[in-house]
Amino acid sequence: MSEAKSPEKLSVKLQRRGAKWKAWCDVRTRWWDFLDAWESGWRFRLKVFGGMALSATVIATSVVIYPIWRERATLRMARQWLDANRLDEAEPVVHLALELAPLRAESWQLAAEFALKSGKPKSALTFAHRAAALAPSDEAVQLDWAATAMIAEEWEQAETALQTLSSNARESARGRRLSGELARRNGTMDTARKHFEEALRLEPGVAVNEVPLGVTLLVATEPGDRDRGRDLLEKWTSDPQVGAEALRVLLVHSVQRSDQPAMRAQARALRSHPAATRTDVFNSLSALALSDEAEFTTALAEVKHAYAKNEESAAKLIEWLGGTGRASEAIVWSATLPDEFTARPPVAVATADVLRLSEDWSALRARTVNANWGRLNRVRAGYQLMAERRLGNAVVADRIWETLLADVVTGGGETLFLAGAFYSWGLREEAVKLWWRCAEQPGVAMAALGSLARHYQLQRDADGLHQTFNRLRALRSGDALIANNFAYLGLVLNRGRDQAYRISRENHLRYPENVLYRSTYCFALRSEGRVTEALELFEAVKEEIATRPEIAFSYGLTLLTAGRKEEAKAMLLRVDGAAVTLEEARIVTEALKKL
Repeated sequence: MSEAKSPEKLSVKLQRRGAKWKAWCDVRTRWWDFLDAWESGWRFRLKVFGGMALSATVIATSVVIYPIWRERATLRMARQWLDANRLDEAEPVVHLALELAPLRAESWQLAAEFALKSGKPKSALTFAHRAAALAPSDEAVQLDWAATAMIAEEWEQAETALQTLSSNARESARGRRLSGELARRNGTMDTARKHFEEALRLEPGVAVNEVPLGVTLLVATEPGDRDRGRDLLEKWTSDPQVGAEALRVLLVHSVQRSDQPAMRAQARALRSHPAATRTDVFNSLSALALSDEAEFTTALAEVKHAYAKNEESAAKLIEWLGGTGRASEAIVWSATLPDEFTARPPVAVATADVLRLSEDWSALRARTVNANWGRLNRVRAGYQLMAERRLGNAVVADRIWETLLADVVTGGGETLFLAGAFYSWGLREEAVKLWWRCAEQPGVAMAALGSLARHYQLQRDADGLHQTFNRLRALRSGDALIANNFAYLGLVLNRGRDQAYRISRENHLRYPENVLYRSTYCFALRSEGRVTEALELFEAVKEEIATRPEIAFSYGLTLLTAGRKEEAKAMLLRVDGAAVTLEEARIVTEALKKL
């Protein structure tokens, strides 16, 4: 066994090591050692220069080159995933591209494309607009912005995007196509045709030019133009990208012309096209029902077989059958579906609605009385409520109704949906009550009040509209249009004149060029007895008033108060009695009687 080292020897050894380390760390000594080695020969100098070059390369790679490489690799990978329609893989890469290169238009273009493929055109438009802002001189990016705006149906923004283009971009084939689409949307078909013809001249023989031109020619007045439109569309019916669109247009055209042979052929082709949607399938079935009953029966059987495997598809088919007068067939077919489909939404909802349409109240009650539709249980209760009432079970129906009213607090969104359903079923009193309850819930208040405003407008109910806009004003205190409507209706109803005067005056001072707000303020001045001042404000925009029939009511009454009877009569006769509230119509009728 070795002898242990004594403490004295260990201490001496540590002292020696410390002295060596101290000597090695002496900067001055090391510097002179370095100079001696530098002078000693070229090999050491070569090693130093090589080390410096290597260090510079490593630093440049880590600081400059690697981030650039990573950014480009991310953009390239996002493009590859999007081209392959692998949205699950593309999503994180697109987010990374935005994080790594937020100032590159390409990143935002990729985000816009991802949003479009994900069915979010509004988000896509936001991203495309951002890309256009980052690359104002890139005409392709600007054209992408305009195209995305059209897909999102934001036509004003699309027009703005087109106006920002250079003349070369507008005159390009793509620029012409987009201008043609905008013209077609605006109903100026001759202008649209000119744009599409020019695009076709610049890029002959391609689908993106021939298909929109064919669509435009189909509504032309000359038979020869319509024939050419059909030829252009039929040329592309088998194309995997645009074939479905061409067939949709041709099928509608054939149905309008009652061309049964064409309807059969196009319906058959559209239903089997790889890009066909469920809507295409149902439109094809409708066309076959009109043109060939035997083929319709065969095709419907095939669709039933295919759709029985998917709950959502099965529900849509039940809805379609019920909506086309085949409710009994829908009910019979739904009974053949698996129990796990029929016991829950969406199949359970679709079946219940078909039973409602066919007024089979006993069957509807049986389907809903002990069912559990999960998060749509209030909708189930709504169907049961209707069945119980029609069967004369008032006590049960009243109990369900009270429960629905009480449950609004915990299920505003579902109650809002149910209210809309009640309204479409004819249960309008119940729908209105539910909407007012929903108007008290933060998450759904605006939507509920919008539905109430549409209801009272259809009913021409000034009092209901006044109450609705009063509630809207509490939620959107800064919205001038809401405040104007509230003030105007208060003046019509002779209710809260001081408040109406104050609101209308503030609106007019904030927006002096707005003729509608000026008119309400003048109406308020009239109610205050300041008729001369009101007329002076009206007279300042008299030419514009002539083209604004919605102002005729307040201007006509102001003229009448001023004693200018002939002018008042002419103006009041411009009021469309069917377009205003019943209270306004009553006031106009009484005023005209005095004249």
